[in-house]
Amino acid sequence: MATAVSSVQKKRVNKGLRLQRIVSGIIKKLGFELADKPPRVKIAECPTTSMNVDEYLPYEKLLIEVKGSVKDGVLMKVVLQAKNIKRQFPECKFVVIVVQQPRRDETYIRHLKACPFIDEVIVIWQDEWRLQTEMRKLVTPLLSTFLNNNFHKRVRTESEKIIESVNSNYETFDDEYHMVYIDKKMGKYFRENDIDEVEFIKTGSLG
Repeated sequence: MATAVSSVQKKRVNKGLRLQRIVSGIIKKLGFELADKPPRVKIAECPTTSMNVDEYLPYEKLLIEVKGSVKDGVLMKVVLQAKNIKRQFPECKFVVIVVQQPRRDETYIRHLKACPFIDEVIVIWQDEWRLQTEMRKLVTPLLSTFLNNNFHKRVRTESEKIIESVNSNYETFDDEYHMVYIDKKMGKYFRENDIDEVEFIKTGSLG
């Protein structure tokens, strides 16, 4: 019996890792940078416990959890994880991607979307795909839309912060010039849109 349980658990872990690698590949193909080692989240409700996060996009301030499907146990774990992420990483958004949810269990997706600690839920229904190649085709546009919208908000926010710091004349320490890190994604965006990177850093101008 123990061997059978161990075998089932091993298959679940392998499936989870496979789905995570697919999502990682999509994110990288879209030009976004992933941290080599996502942070572990300490659980305040159980001080000896911590949870890993599947993906961390540091420049986008996004933490992503990938699930095959969600039912009672997974739902409770994700909500607990999300609650503690907001405590420890208040500047980050928490995104849950569910890639094989049975429609009969749609209520669990509603619970995820209603959770105040989860910023975005991206779901692919089980009946929508059969092969991993089909899953990639379904997940890619959804993830692309979300990540690119988030990226453009980041660019506008950085621009506004630079302009605000320039207009303040740096009268106090709090008005110190806002420094922005130009990562690969932002640098490529500037080149493609003829935005002067140096001018942006100095004045916040987007052209």
